[in-house]
Amino acid sequence: MIGKSLMGVVSKHSDIVSKAKTLDADADADADKQEDAGLNPVQKAAIVVERAPGFATTASQLKALDDQQVPQTDGFVKLAKLRPRIAEAENRHLQQALQISLLRKRSGMLVSRAKQVHLVGQGRCSVEWHKRLQDTERTIVRAEFKLKEERGPERTAARTNSKPQEVEESEESEESEDDED
Repeated sequence: MIGKSLMGVVSKHSDIVSKAKTLDADADADADKQEDAGLNPVQKAAIVVERAPGFATTASQLKALDDQQVPQTDGFVKLAKLRPRIAEAENRHLQQALQISLLRKRSGMLVSRAKQVHLVGQGRCSVEWHKRLQDTERTIVRAEFKLKEERGPERTAARTNSKPQEVEESEESEESEDDED
């Protein structure tokens, strides 16, 4: 059955199966070498018959495409005209994002610097003032202690209307505070 239909196809389309004649002899010789590739006309015809349903499918798909309407291009034309402006806006957006990033970095550095100067610097100043104040206090306490020693324990006791023993105890506590510092 296939042999008869194959022979019918070969006889009907003998120009396709047989060697094609072209004007260029060199191209014809190269095509013959590639076309022959060890296939006889019956094998070639079998290949054509085997692929025939694919041809019909492709033809019907092409016909279906031909029947469809081409969409209106007005929207595409407008979009194509807007493309350079869209690209420009994207570029501007990128530049703004870079500037914002740089401003954030600078702002962070300024905040860090302000903290350094105002908080840490102020803390250092207050610590320095506190040390000076303590040193001054110590100096004053030592000077008073020396004055008390020079005047003597009796005069200080009489002036404060207290016992000499209490004065000695307060002087000893002041000395122990000086030793600790």
